[in-house]
Amino acid sequence: QEYGVPIVLGNYDSTIQPARATVAEVYTQIIADLTQGLETADSEPTSKVFMSKTAAKLLLSRVYLTRRAPGDAQLALQYSTDIVQNSPSTFSALANPTSLTIPTNPSSASNYEQYFSGNNEDDAQVTFPTTGPTSQTYTVRGSENHPETIWELDLNTSSNLVNGIGANLALPTLYNRVSTDRRALLFTKDFYDSFPHTDLAPSAGTPQSISPDVRRGSTKTTSTTGNPARSAGLLTTLTLPLTDNPVGVWTNKYPRLTSSGNFMRNIKILRFAEAQLNRIEALHLTGQNGQALIELNAFATSRGGSLYTGTNMLNDILTEKAKEFYGEGQRFMDLKRHNLPLVKNSNCVMNCNVPANDKLFVMPISQSALNYNTNLKQYPGY
Repeated sequence: QEYGVPIVLGNYDSTIQPARATVAEVYTQIIADLTQGLETADSEPTSKVFMSKTAAKLLLSRVYLTRRAPGDAQLALQYSTDIVQNSPSTFSALANPTSLTIPTNPSSASNYEQYFSGNNEDDAQVTFPTTGPTSQTYTVRGSENHPETIWELDLNTSSNLVNGIGANLALPTLYNRVSTDRRALLFTKDFYDSFPHTDLAPSAGTPQSISPDVRRGSTKTTSTTGNPARSAGLLTTLTLPLTDNPVGVWTNKYPRLTSSGNFMRNIKILRFAEAQLNRIEALHLTGQNGQALIELNAFATSRGGSLYTGTNMLNDILTEKAKEFYGEGQRFMDLKRHNLPLVKNSNCVMNCNVPANDKLFVMPISQSALNYNTNLKQYPGY
């Protein structure tokens, strides 16, 4: 179809009024740019805030999974497999995701939780217990420049001044659970309950549960015989707004205050886990469902998650992706590229069931842009 975006490759010129390119032309340009980037980028940049050959490969696997032209699934498999099997040592899957950062402290975070919400940007030495004959010192991996990260958005004092990141323009604000006087994003109880878990007796009226899946975490904050307190986890029911029905949950994927200060934690954009799951999706699209199921269950097991039967392989893959990448901007594109509807079963008052072909899957062009450039065409329905 013709509703791509304008492609302007020359020097900036405010007088030109480019028309939309076709979708096919846009894909061709994206692939050309990424292919050139793959040829010229560093294999191992000095920091994960710089793009790399691995980042270009991951983006190419995304593009080929999305375009779905003949042969694209095989190309997506080629690029994602190359990342999983042949990346430099600075890029690798998160090691021992379910293990505790401090093995002798049951209330310490898992390695997976630490990767997102740990207080330290750099590696830190932690002694536990702080005194006594059983004290040991552990190295707790920092959240930034982590092998799991392929590319992260640089947040620092200088860049935040330029791009305006701060109190109202940051993911930690959008997912903020500290303030009760502002709107923030929560996840539904249905999604929270889709992770394996065991409900426990409430503590002071607050529901408690434990989960083997480190992407959910536990809400057991008190210690009982044989059942110690646990880390709060990446999904938490602490200090929830009581007006929601059913009550949702917060995520701790985007901490606001860390060892570097307020709004200084780099935002993870591209992760090694996506290469693993893109490979699994490409295996499915190339008819290799047996191998796809083996790798999907191995991935879920590494997080402490539930196993899949493979009866509906695509649904299983997208379910696992939803659990792995919630809050990271992946779900919308997963639904869009497979022509699936957007369904909100609860906590919704408007656009709760959006069909796959609905105009709402495409952002409109502003009226001011249309007034300035008469060659632009608005997307149908707006």
